[in-house]
Amino acid sequence: MLLFLRYYQSVYEMEREKVKRKEKALALLLSAVCAVPGVGVLPVQAEVSAAVSLEEGLTGYWNFDGGDPMANLAPEASLTASLSGSAVSVQPSEDEGFGNVLRFGERQGESAKMTVASGLNSGGGDFSVSLWVNNSPAQNGSVKTVVLQQTGNGRTLLYRQNGQYVTYISAADVAMGSSTGSDVWEHLVLVKTGEPSAYEVTLYVNGEEESTKDLSSGAVNAVTDLLIGAHKNAGDTGQFVGDVDELRLYNRALSQEEVQALYAEHEDVVLEQQIQGIRDELSALIQRAEELCAQGEEDPAVPERDALTAAIDSAKEVLESTDASAVTAALDALENALDEYMDVSLTLTVDPQDVTREIDDGIFGINHRYAFNGYGSFDPETMQIKEEFSQLYTQAGFGSLRYPGGTISNLFNWKDTIGPKEERVAQIHGFYNNSGQHGIEPNFGLDEAAEFTREHDSELVYVYALARGDADDAADLIEYLNAEVGSNPNGGTAWAEVRAANGHEAPYNVRYFEIGNEMNQGGADGTTAQTYWIDDVPGGALTGYINGGTASFSGQYVVAKDDWNQTASYSDGTADQTFYLRYARVERDEKAEDYASFTAVNKGSVKIYAGGTQWTEVPDLETAGADAQVYSVDYKTGAVHFGDGTHGAIPQSGQQITADYSVDRDGFVQISQAMRSTMDQINEYNSGNGLAEKEIHIYSSFETEGFVNQMHESGNDDLYDGLTIHPYSGTPAGGSSTEESRKTFYYDAMLKGDAKAADVENYVTLMQKYDQTKVPVISEYGIFRSTDTMVRSQTHALYIARAIMEYVRLGSPYIQKHCLVDWYSEGADSLGPTQQAVIQAVSTGGSTADGTGEFRFFSTPSASVFEMLNGSFGDQVISSSLNYEQQLDNGVDQYSVMTSKDAEGNIYAAIVNLNLEGENKMNIRIEGQNLTGRTMEVQSLSGDSFYAENTLDHPDNVKIDRSEAEIGGTDAVVTLAPHSFTVVKIHAAQGEGGSGTEEPDPEIPTDPDPEKPGGEDPDVEDPGAGDPAGPGKPSGAEGSQNAGSSADAGKDTDVPVTGEGRGLAMFAILCIFSGMGAVYLGYRRVKNG
Repeated sequence: MLLFLRYYQSVYEMEREKVKRKEKALALLLSAVCAVPGVGVLPVQAEVSAAVSLEEGLTGYWNFDGGDPMANLAPEASLTASLSGSAVSVQPSEDEGFGNVLRFGERQGESAKMTVASGLNSGGGDFSVSLWVNNSPAQNGSVKTVVLQQTGNGRTLLYRQNGQYVTYISAADVAMGSSTGSDVWEHLVLVKTGEPSAYEVTLYVNGEEESTKDLSSGAVNAVTDLLIGAHKNAGDTGQFVGDVDELRLYNRALSQEEVQALYAEHEDVVLEQQIQGIRDELSALIQRAEELCAQGEEDPAVPERDALTAAIDSAKEVLESTDASAVTAALDALENALDEYMDVSLTLTVDPQDVTREIDDGIFGINHRYAFNGYGSFDPETMQIKEEFSQLYTQAGFGSLRYPGGTISNLFNWKDTIGPKEERVAQIHGFYNNSGQHGIEPNFGLDEAAEFTREHDSELVYVYALARGDADDAADLIEYLNAEVGSNPNGGTAWAEVRAANGHEAPYNVRYFEIGNEMNQGGADGTTAQTYWIDDVPGGALTGYINGGTASFSGQYVVAKDDWNQTASYSDGTADQTFYLRYARVERDEKAEDYASFTAVNKGSVKIYAGGTQWTEVPDLETAGADAQVYSVDYKTGAVHFGDGTHGAIPQSGQQITADYSVDRDGFVQISQAMRSTMDQINEYNSGNGLAEKEIHIYSSFETEGFVNQMHESGNDDLYDGLTIHPYSGTPAGGSSTEESRKTFYYDAMLKGDAKAADVENYVTLMQKYDQTKVPVISEYGIFRSTDTMVRSQTHALYIARAIMEYVRLGSPYIQKHCLVDWYSEGADSLGPTQQAVIQAVSTGGSTADGTGEFRFFSTPSASVFEMLNGSFGDQVISSSLNYEQQLDNGVDQYSVMTSKDAEGNIYAAIVNLNLEGENKMNIRIEGQNLTGRTMEVQSLSGDSFYAENTLDHPDNVKIDRSEAEIGGTDAVVTLAPHSFTVVKIHAAQGEGGSGTEEPDPEIPTDPDPEKPGGEDPDVEDPGAGDPAGPGKPSGAEGSQNAGSSADAGKDTDVPVTGEGRGLAMFAILCIFSGMGAVYLGYRRVKNG
């Protein structure tokens, strides 16, 4: 509150300065009005004659009034404008103060826009664009909505997304400032000054400078058309929806005083909107406060409720007042009273009898990648995980590990990664044709990964490479991983014996399998696509993924066995060269019964070209002449062999070798059937030998509605157990450059996370429409694709905790963050930003090209979230609800909660608090239980700021704080730090166990004494007993969020609720200007901290 009052005083001083500036600005405006044709003449004081006229440099002015609403009213009027598209037209304004406006409706076919021919050269001299806009609430706020756009090679000068204005003038997205909202008028002025190699861009909103950015490149030095309301690309959907008026173009940079003069023309409209907005907010706040008072009538009387009731009465008295300062004061008083009441009355009620789901130890996991020696974590000399890394992994306690990774798993051939290291074959990257990308040594192979997870009590989740393998190969994998030695489910090679011979006699018992990674994502094969061969079968990618089929290729470059980069497809001029057909099937087990009939590619389909010239296939090169342009094909492996110059010609050095061929491939259906059949045989063997039967769960990676629907329509619902979903956030607005941009990033990241959780819920609804047992599988998620340092900070830790809670609620059997480890850098590679990793690898002489050499490691704050949940959380999720919910200004819930219990009857509450300023208290009430005398352990992760991050030199900048205390009342009270993740463990009463039996007479105290002295622990509080004494004690876990099935119960999302630290100031300023009278009222909104 004190911070707010200081802010109030500072804003008051700022408003006084604004008045002085506006007196000057009005004079400029009046001089301009006198000079604009058709506007009329107003009396102007003599002192204005010295002012610069606002018509200077004015090349275009459209107010959309008069007989020709598209007429340019600028003095020279050389620019012309036109409208196109059915969704834009000139219409009377619905707001007093504006005449006609340019109205954009929702897009209907062709994009709607206003075009100013040859209107702008963004890379030439200085310019300014001024306009009034009113963004419609019907506009999708999460998409890029174009305001100002150039044609040709020009850029998007200004767009709006998630309440932020952004410019792309420099060929990079640069956040410029915040919109004042939808369904309100706001004045925008974009000013560019400087040279193409060094220039500034400034955005003014409602007369005030939002930001100035120094830029150095990207502005296109060419005259282009200027588009209002739509992108230059016809297919872009980011059309503006709303009203535009008073468009002005200048060939010079306007000053701030000139900008304020333009704003003053319609400032009264803005201020009236703002005043009405305050009244509306006060009305909503009164309703919310009355509801909360009514909810707490049965609770013990507290002074804060009496103060809130008095504030409600005062607010009602001034609700219709025209005195802006009185309305503002009432709103401020009511907000403060409400905050204080909520701080003492916020209660989490937990029902230990209502178990919503059970979770096992593997649920809170991580995505890991085999490549580059596990990103430096694996020592290829000792063939062991490095000790420092192993300790960090153990500390986090990851419940499961996904292997061999995501995109990088799509072409992984598991049989080439087992056995002696020297006999293994380099693996193929999922984006194999990126520059410099060649074969990857599989030192951290299948056995190494499986043993690592077994030693660290984690569960292995395996991603099978549909793009590389087939049904037979997948069946062999199940046998290798899960069969007992002595069994041989499918005949042929006894893969359990192979595993034992490699030093791993006991089965790994892997139960979770994903078939491919993100295989619905198209693009350029080898660089961005993950469809590989599936879009080359009749029917396209979805059909290919589900059912396989005959994939046909023409002119495809050949590859090396261990290198699929295009550079490996050229002849080097040596004898006996061998190449491979890229999408040939992996070789069948030689001991298999059907090996003799197996072919890796279809016979008769192969045609080979050297330098574009077709050569001839022969069955045996030994019979060929020295100059014969021939080759032979090994139909078991897909290998193509050339001669040695004696028996068959040698392709000329530098000639590229290409091929036409076809291959019959298996899809998800065939692979799932084979894996399940093998598992059935393993269980039959186990049952007959007194061994436990084992589970298998198979998930699709084709994340589309089409997959779900087609599997159902073809009667194959029983072949998939769920859909693998990777709900990455997208890049949040803002960044780490300033305090304000950090907050923008923070709030937008949480908002994006909620949107992705809603997407996942939609998939759950779709799948369970056909089968209630289907689940979402979250094997990658996070803030992606930002490379900002915020991704390594406490912000990401909170994002992760909230995401985990949502996906537990939605039923995911395991929830795995991307990714375990990556290089500590400021950039990204083809697989994404390195900042994503929860453990960062710092090179101390090691190579980031292959992961060899020396690396050091440190954990980000995100790793602590896993440490807290994996170390101290129950296996039965139970329902819970807050008696009310507080929200941030962007509508995101301030609190997220997940609750559970264990077999001993201990209760756990994982809580995220997104408030950025000040602590908050929360009562924890367990239905049917009196908590007096129980022990409560609290773990809290917050850091000094929401953007705090760890480093190698300071690995504990953000660390878990632990404390323990005895509960002194019926309910427990926990103090939540700002931007924190907290896990509370309430120990079971002696003899209670996991039954949740009600204790006798759980009386509620009627006269709590908040002044009762206690100890010094700031994190654990006793209701009515102050701060309990007691030293901190490690408990082994912390933090989480809203789980349970009824975490939304008791919320009121219809009425906006303000949070702590949020205030509102309204200033009434009466300025009588010479020549006209006007009342200028301003206010500034203090955003929720």
